[in-house]
Amino acid sequence: MAFSQLANDCITKFITECKKDENVNRIYENVVDPIITHTLKKIYPYIIVSSAIFGLTFILAIVILFILLKASFSK
Repeated sequence: MAFSQLANDCITKFITECKKDENVNRIYENVVDPIITHTLKKIYPYIIVSSAIFGLTFILAIVILFILLKASFSK
């Protein structure tokens, strides 16, 4: 029972400290921001390639649609 109370007190104090504006800013600047920045740097090439493939597929679909429309009106 004493260990449970001790753990509960520690968790409560940790949460209280984490909610302070100064600590929230420190957590954001030292943990969250670097993780997001690093992740975006790593996936940026994949986003560019995926966007290019999507754009080319869209253009190809429009070209095929125009070819089909032209072929159906020429009959």
